[in-house]
Amino acid sequence: MAENKTVEKSESMENLRIIKEYLFDAKIRTMYAQWAFFVWGVLVILGGLTHYIIAGLCNLKAIEYFVFIWMPVIVLAFLFELISFIQNMSKYSLTIFSRPVIKFFLGLSIISFTIIFTAILFLELNVYYYIPLFLTFGSSVFFVLYAMITHIYYLIPASILTAIPVILFFFPIPTRILILVCSLSNGIVWIAGGFLCYFLEKKDQTNA
Repeated sequence: MAENKTVEKSESMENLRIIKEYLFDAKIRTMYAQWAFFVWGVLVILGGLTHYIIAGLCNLKAIEYFVFIWMPVIVLAFLFELISFIQNMSKYSLTIFSRPVIKFFLGLSIISFTIIFTAILFLELNVYYYIPLFLTFGSSVFFVLYAMITHIYYLIPASILTAIPVILFFFPIPTRILILVCSLSNGIVWIAGGFLCYFLEKKDQTNA
């Protein structure tokens, strides 16, 4: 009798594990709520427009543009990212500390540190022109990482964000305009990523 109960308990635990893995596999593609992509896109576009306008009115140092314009954009984007992530994990009753999620954020943290350090290095070397191109590459890396644990469709915005700086590199334009072009391009692609997230969610609901 005791042996049968042990077997039943073991089978129940295994079934629960399978169900949780199935749910995670089906819903991980919506790790972030779709609204987060729209917010990120709008923040980047507003940052680019603000930079463009202020650069036309006064001549600030590059580090001042970063501190007063782009640092608030980064902080707000991170805050909304955290809210979106927690909201979606709670929505699908998924653990925040699952292995795929930990791997994703570990990789993202290392890449983010590298990007920020390199941007600061560019500032120190007075090589301002290449910063927006480099940061655009950074956005493409995010979508590549996201595609690895969510859905391969996210490689589409990753490819676009990789192509943009490559094309702009061969067509030198003033730094102020380059920052605006990169900001608008990034923002539009992020917003497109939000629509992609929306359609994937609808697809999941249809297949459920």
